[in-house]
Parts: sequence; C-alpha cells; structure tokens
Amino acid sequence: MAGAFAVLCIFGLPVVAYIVVKTLAHQERMEMIRMGYYAGVTPQPPPAAAEQRRAQQASAKLIVLPPFGTPASGATLSPVRTVLENRREN
Repeated sequence: MAGAFAVLCIFGLPVVAYIVVKTLAHQERMEMIRMGYYAGVTPQPPPAAAEQRRAQQASAKLIVLPPFGTPASGATLSPVRTVLENRREN
C-alpha cells in the first residue's frame, strides 16, 4: 500500500502540478487578451512628427481609382458586360 502511494506521489503529483500551472497560465492569458493586452506583440512608439508628415505627403500623391464596377473617364463598357446587361433587361 505504501509503495503504491509513493509511486502515485512521485509520478502523479508532478503531472497534476503541470496541468494546474498550464490551466492557470491559460486563464491569465485569456484575461489579458480580454483586457486588451496581446502578449508577444511589442507596441510601436508613435511616429515622429517629421515621419508622419512624410507619410501624409506620400499618401496624398497616391492615385485614387474609381469605385469597382464604374468605367474610368473615357472608357466604354466591355462587350461581355453589355451582353449580360441586355440579358437581364429581356
């Protein structure tokens, strides 16, 4: 009886302790994520004023495309699209 108890303590208690520690770590991680902290992600410092100005100037130079499905100025609709629209009307 004492031998079985000793084996249970030697092998069983570390397994139980491992499961408890992992469960508690998981619960702590879920609470941190729920509160808005993402472990493993280093927060970035806010950009410097000069860097922010450069980014705004660069984004102002980007080409703005028309919304999807509308022809660009001077462009005509493709024949396939026209055929499909004619089928819907009939």
